[in-house]
Amino acid sequence: MNTREQLLSQAEFLLRERGYAAFSYADLASAVGIRKASIHHHFPTKEALGITIVESHLAELTSRLQQIQTEQPTLATQIMAFSTLLSEKSADRTLPLCAALAAEVTVLPERLQTLTRRFFDIQLQWLQTAIASAIARGECTLDAQRIGVEAEHLMALIDGVALVARGTGTAYALDSEIVNRLLGISANR
Repeated sequence: MNTREQLLSQAEFLLRERGYAAFSYADLASAVGIRKASIHHHFPTKEALGITIVESHLAELTSRLQQIQTEQPTLATQIMAFSTLLSEKSADRTLPLCAALAAEVTVLPERLQTLTRRFFDIQLQWLQTAIASAIARGECTLDAQRIGVEAEHLMALIDGVALVARGTGTAYALDSEIVNRLLGISANR
């Protein structure tokens, strides 16, 4: 891994662990083992570093959501795969990137605020599409008129599980039975 990749990886970890406002280039330099000036060579500002991290995640998220939609045959398996996607980096007891950013969205630079909203818009739109498709297939009993609300509640549940796991020191685990009940999916399906 080259220096730029190390900086991105470590900065993302610090962002998810402490939050954007609570880590500095001094923290990052110490974690990577370089001088602060070297960081400025790659990322002139902390905002530029944050934007690079989030834009990279948005591209990966979009690709992975398309993959889930294609590879997972049911809404329940899609939701569980989506949850796994968001929790992949939470094994270290940090928050998913979107949740970490949302926690301090009001103090983020304007461009990062916009990207944070985009992060959620992409996820919520994907959830709405997945729910609408499942309703059309007769797979769940959710109200088609409330798809937006249902998607927001699912997103809150998924991010909430990560927040509780972090606060309690337990492993992140979304319960598939609870997801099925929320989605109105019979246990016999």
